[in-house]
Amino acid sequence: YLVEADQKLLSQTIMNLLASAVTLSPPGSNVIISAIREDNGDVSVHVRDNGSNQVDRGEKFAVYHHAGENGKDVGSTASSAVGLSLTRSLARANAFGLSFDPMGENGMMMALRIPGHRVQKASS
Repeated sequence: YLVEADQKLLSQTIMNLLASAVTLSPPGSNVIISAIREDNGDVSVHVRDNGSNQVDRGEKFAVYHHAGENGKDVGSTASSAVGLSLTRSLARANAFGLSFDPMGENGMMMALRIPGHRVQKASS
């Protein structure tokens, strides 16, 4: 499938979700990413972490910084109070939805929803 979107914004959104999941999860735990085509044609990208829901995630949401243009630098992350707002704005810029559902005391399911009209089947 092909997604009609700004590639840099989509990539940054997903990397921020993954960076936050890894940052907020305890060492040795799992972070799971999956994608599914819904019955209505939408695509949902899910990121699930094992972090504590007792902390203010808005204050600790991570932003991923891509490596330099030369490809030799390693990307890095930084937690920021504006990280969550930035990630929501990136999703909205592509007209995508973003939701966060706590999974009890530990764990968060983050879902990026891509509307079906922005998803096309790739030609063979």
